[in-house]
Amino acid sequence: MNVSPSPPPTQLDSLLLKLSWSLFGITLAVVALRLCSDLIMRSFRLSSFLALVAFLLALAGQVLITLAVHWGLGRHMEGLNPEEIRMTMTYIWQAQPIQLLANTAGKVSIAALLVTLHGPKFAKSKTIFIWTLAAISTIFVIIAIVMIYAQCSPVAKLWHESLPGSCDGRNRNQTFAYVQGVVSSIVDLALAVYPIFLFWDLRIQLLKKLILSVLFAFGIVACICAIVRTVNISKLGQTSDVSYAVGSLVIWNTAEMYLVLLAGSLPGLRPLFNKRVKKPINHNSIYGYSSRQSRKSSKHDLVVRLSNLPSSQSKAYATISNINNRTHSDSTENFFKNINSGQIIKTTEVNMATLIPPPSKRQRVAVAEKAREQQDIDTIPGHLGSVRVHFFDQSTGKPTGAPVAIPVADATVKNLELLLNTLQGNDATERVPYRFTFAADGKHLDITNDIYRTLLRPGLKTTEDTITLQYTPQAIFRVRAVSRCSAAIPGHGEAILATSFASSSSSRLATGSGDSTARIFDTDTGTPLHTLKGHTSWVLVASWSPDDTTIATGSMDNTVRLWDPKTGQCLGQPLTGHTKWVNSLAWEPYHLRKEKTSIRLASSSKDATVRIWDTVSKRIDLVLSGHKSSVSCVRWGGTGTIYTASHDKTIKLWDSTKGTLISTLSAHAHWVNHLALSTELVLRTAYHDPAYPTITTTTTTITRTPYPISAFKTAYHTP
Repeated sequence: MNVSPSPPPTQLDSLLLKLSWSLFGITLAVVALRLCSDLIMRSFRLSSFLALVAFLLALAGQVLITLAVHWGLGRHMEGLNPEEIRMTMTYIWQAQPIQLLANTAGKVSIAALLVTLHGPKFAKSKTIFIWTLAAISTIFVIIAIVMIYAQCSPVAKLWHESLPGSCDGRNRNQTFAYVQGVVSSIVDLALAVYPIFLFWDLRIQLLKKLILSVLFAFGIVACICAIVRTVNISKLGQTSDVSYAVGSLVIWNTAEMYLVLLAGSLPGLRPLFNKRVKKPINHNSIYGYSSRQSRKSSKHDLVVRLSNLPSSQSKAYATISNINNRTHSDSTENFFKNINSGQIIKTTEVNMATLIPPPSKRQRVAVAEKAREQQDIDTIPGHLGSVRVHFFDQSTGKPTGAPVAIPVADATVKNLELLLNTLQGNDATERVPYRFTFAADGKHLDITNDIYRTLLRPGLKTTEDTITLQYTPQAIFRVRAVSRCSAAIPGHGEAILATSFASSSSSRLATGSGDSTARIFDTDTGTPLHTLKGHTSWVLVASWSPDDTTIATGSMDNTVRLWDPKTGQCLGQPLTGHTKWVNSLAWEPYHLRKEKTSIRLASSSKDATVRIWDTVSKRIDLVLSGHKSSVSCVRWGGTGTIYTASHDKTIKLWDSTKGTLISTLSAHAHWVNHLALSTELVLRTAYHDPAYPTITTTTTTITRTPYPISAFKTAYHTP
């Protein structure tokens, strides 16, 4: 039989009721307005649903707390009878898990709102961070609820001390309550501080940044409430007046719960306000907080429309126009209808102008054809009639056809070329450009533009005369475009990073790839010859020796390897010494070799050095260290000078014999990535060019013999 509470309420229970119901009323109004805003804006999302769930849980917890206060929560135990104590503890233990769930649902709602505000381009790492906070808070609350009901066996002994059983888990539950309180405080603080950094990067007024930050900063107050609640947990184990001590905890727990709900709902009220005052919403702002620039431009809103161009145009292009006195239905809101009203859209101020649409491909071809065949006529009078022209070949003096009457307005050089090619029977693909000359008094006058400007206007000829023009064909330079692929040679498993043709012929091609291999291909047959395996990382560069007897490759494994192109076998151990990957290789020109037993190779590296190797003995001859950053390219000149380019914006010249620096070229403002020498082709291929053709009488064929070294020395003036 329930007994009505008899002791008069004290100041704590009265304070608990006033504070909790006041916060409930404020939260009810804010959440209701927020949900109405989402429904009106048709943007009812996950955060809205979680806010509604959190509010319903808070309502259930508020009812249970009110019943607990009615039976004695917030009053001293000495003034309560056993029945009041039992009912008070019953409602307290039922309300506590519900309030914890309401608190957690509110935090998850804030997390979902932050993810929505960022929009679809939100960084994945930040999304994971926010959802991790929400997950941690949820997991700790679930564990706390389980431990609340697991501390006593049976569970009813929590609120009915006289029942048989035990409560061995009270100390364990109190310890975990400390941990859960700390976690709750950290999550509250993180969800309150993070939006401040988010809003501070947006291009909106400082006042509005402060307003948005303050709205989310309710989480900081909630964090303080969680800290105070956690500190007061220790008082439960030091007092026998449980009903009064728990009342203090409930006050702080309730305050934290409602403050979290307010922090997640207040930022969503501005769109509702804008909608109610019939004010177009600027979707380039946050929840309707438009910048100063957008308010200034509200008198002349920019609308993007599609207008059909004339029939000569093949597409419709967007034009921008100013429209005054537009209705709300014709506002920019409809243009951004696919953008959620809750998203944050970072904008950049740009100057907009109407651009003439680019011509179509057909128009460009027509204009080019017209320019090639006929010049535009805009300054020649149209009343001059025609003039008779007779063409003569300047080299032979013979006429081409009979005199032809040409309208003066059309007597341009382009039209004269077209007419002459027609008289000669040349089709469109065989047209020849000509230079036209008029001979008078032993002088030759070139027709540069047209007959009118050159002869008629100066008075040298009239339209009654027959004008004799001598023509001379001009040089024709035709470049045939590469319109098809002659062959595709498969083989590599990753991207090809380097290619190098053999010095003697283009029928052999060496390639380096990201699959850590180099390959040799026969380009005549389109077949692979050898796979050079040995590198452990990407092959960045490949180079043939001048006599085609060796291939050198450089890799990201910091090594240089030498290969026999005939067998595909590696020649000895790799050349090690670089501390970073090899960027470029350059062989010593053949005519500079002192003897066959000393064949040198230069390699440049990311480690800012160039190393000169003796490829026979596999040792380092010289180390050129003077660059301050990666050496991107190395070239070996015909006079014994080594040229290096670097990311330190300089080019350096080195003596290949002594390894000393000759000079530094420092005029570039950024990285120097490549070098080209004017003698590069001859240095690479001259060894294989025929110096003295020799007739072999037995087979009556011509054989090639390589240049002697003395010929190279003479060409480069070397001793």
